[in-house]
Amino acid sequence: GSRAPWRHRRSRLRPLPPPTAPDHHVCSLAHPHRSYWLSQKEPQSGSRVVVELRGQEIHVVECTNTDRLTFRLDDSMLDLDQPVKIRRDTAYFYLGKVPRKRSVLAETLAERGDPKGMFSAEVTVDFRTDELDLPPEEGR
Repeated sequence: GSRAPWRHRRSRLRPLPPPTAPDHHVCSLAHPHRSYWLSQKEPQSGSRVVVELRGQEIHVVECTNTDRLTFRLDDSMLDLDQPVKIRRDTAYFYLGKVPRKRSVLAETLAERGDPKGMFSAEVTVDFRTDELDLPPEEGR
């Protein structure tokens, strides 16, 4: 598949999980608090999250015993200068730009102790309260 031109200009700090299709990456939350680019502040027993990243859209495919989820992002994953969409099933929970913040860089470096584990932006979604009321054409 075609790759976005901006991806050729930026080097990756870390590899994404292996693609299952062009520009399609899947990440599962296995660690009790965080796994790669997903994070939970208050993990619940039996939590399971499966997320797909396709271009500028993050699709929560499976989400069990998880009400709030933080998505940590950087420019090697998607274009942070463009709007990002986060959806679960057919409902959208975030639509907009995710700002880069030094505080996120510092926090993720402190947590992981490795520059390869740093992220520059994050957004937290609460699946109980954050559903957007979008006309069908806006969410797509």
